[in-house]
Order: sequence, then C-alpha cells, then structure tokens
Amino acid sequence: MWRPPDSSAATGRAEGQGHGEDTGKAGTSSVAGHPDLEIVSADVLERDLLDRAVGGCQAIYYLIHSMNDAGRDYADQDRRAAHHMVEAAGKGGVARIIYLGGLGGEAAALSPHLRSRHEVAQILQSGSVPVTYIRPG
Repeated sequence: MWRPPDSSAATGRAEGQGHGEDTGKAGTSSVAGHPDLEIVSADVLERDLLDRAVGGCQAIYYLIHSMNDAGRDYADQDRRAAHHMVEAAGKGGVARIIYLGGLGGEAAALSPHLRSRHEVAQILQSGSVPVTYIRPG
C-alpha cells in the first residue's frame, strides 16, 4: 500500500514502526532511496488491522494469493481477503487498487488456482475504489 510519508504521523505510527514485529500487527517500512513511498503491511484476514493499515494510503498494490496446506480452502480465504480489502479501501479513502492477477482469459479452461485469481479480480472490481487489473497474457 502506498501512503505519503507525512501521513504516518496522522495515523499515530512513526515511520518504520512495525517492521519486524509479529504478523498479528500492521507494519510499515520505508523504501530506501525513495522519500515519497512507504510500504504498509497487514494481515488481510484481520479486518481491524487492515482498516488501520489502509488509512491514509493512496494506492494499494494487491499482490496477495493464498497457497495453504491441502486441508484448507485457499479460494475461500482469497475471497474473504478480497472482500476485506474492498471494504477497507472504500472506508479508508484509497484512490486506486492495483491487482496482479493470473494467466488466462475469462472463458479459458482454468485450474482452480487461476479461477481463484480471476474471482479475486471480480471482487476487487465490485467495490467503489477503481482497480487496475494487470494480467499476464
């Protein structure tokens, strides 16, 4: 997620706070050599953390895809994560979501993995925040 660096004070987090903390907390870090970019991370399945992390962000690079143990339903987790992001981004005033999707067209015979990637794109596009959908050809 991209947030202008000066907005970290408005969210009550000092720049760099959260980096290296456990995965149950939202974190931030700066990209070396780029004064106008702050990386913010949060568990998309934890709505409260996600809402806090998204606040003040202008753009979200959604590079998330679940690949869980065989006993878990990764497609369901992908759907939940995407719905959480749609809600948090709309609530947080995000200007754009950039999503890196999967191979194949909508009509192609796709694996469950790739079908899930396309479903996430549809969920993200269903919200109020514009989505740039990048998909390999």
